[in-house]
Amino acid sequence: MDTYFLVKIWVDNELTVYGPYLELDDAVTMLIDHLPPIALAQILKKKVARYLAEVHECILNADGSWDTIAIRIKENECERRPHM
Repeated sequence: MDTYFLVKIWVDNELTVYGPYLELDDAVTMLIDHLPPIALAQILKKKVARYLAEVHECILNADGSWDTIAIRIKENECERRPHM
C-alpha cells in the first residue's frame, strides 16, 4: 500500500489542501518554507484569523478520495494577526 502526504491548512475554518507529496520531507518543506506567505495573504484580508496546519499521511482510494491513516505533524491552533 503506497502512502502519500497532504498538507492541510485552515484559516478561519476554510480548508486548503496541498499535495500529494511522496515523501514526508517534501510536505514539511512546503509547510515550513512555502505555506507561511500563502497563509499570510489570506490573513491580511482580516484583522484576526484562526490558523491551523497539519501534515496527513494518506492512502488514495479507488474512487479518488483520500483516507488519512495518520497525522504526522500538527501545529497548535493559534490566532494570527497581520503585521503592518
